[in-house]
Amino acid sequence: IKPEPIHFEYVNAQHIIIYASFLLNGLVEIMIYYRFDLPKKLDQALGILAFTIEGFLFAYHLHSRAPLDIHLHVLLVYAIFGCVFFSCLEFYNPQQILYTYGRILFTLLQGTWFWQAGFILYPPVDNAFFIWDRCNHEQVMTVTMSFCLHILILVIFLLINLFVSKFLYKCSKSLANRWDELVYLDEEFNDSKPLINRIKDGSSSEMKFLRLNSDDENNSDDERIEFDSTKLVIINS
Repeated sequence: IKPEPIHFEYVNAQHIIIYASFLLNGLVEIMIYYRFDLPKKLDQALGILAFTIEGFLFAYHLHSRAPLDIHLHVLLVYAIFGCVFFSCLEFYNPQQILYTYGRILFTLLQGTWFWQAGFILYPPVDNAFFIWDRCNHEQVMTVTMSFCLHILILVIFLLINLFVSKFLYKCSKSLANRWDELVYLDEEFNDSKPLINRIKDGSSSEMKFLRLNSDDENNSDDERIEFDSTKLVIINS
């Protein structure tokens, strides 16, 4: 019996390259977590590269496909390059929350649109109601409206997330302000252990802080804060 020739599916090869680019980004993030000496923002740069590779490969993933299939992939490419765009903005200004939320929006959009495309191209049931005509222009328009609906739903979800986060932050605002307006002045200990570790192991029983936002500039009173394993005691000195 003559063996069948080995056939390599080029579509799968494209998927493998996409997975490999994100795998590289993930490995670098793990190395950064374990404090390897790597260039600053390398993880963000590789994330942008991974999204770019994904976008190019999906953009040239459309040969000999039906119009509806092509349109699904084109809309996906828009979502991918939305990730690239906002990731670049976030790279240069990570303090702007709108850039971060823009990246999150288009990343979530990729995920929801993959689900949508899967149900359209490979319906889970044989019912005619779920079967799409891949050459029908009206159904192509319906898919476009669905894509816009995905965006609107995700924007509403992220707005709710933002308001809930702000509400939870305001609930602990007094504590947050307390720590924001203090600068740690270590005059008794010369080691470089972080503050939170000193609190946990009890190596710092007395620490001095300087209030930054004092209403009285001439007020030179310091505060001494004593820590024990269970509670925080503030003593005016």
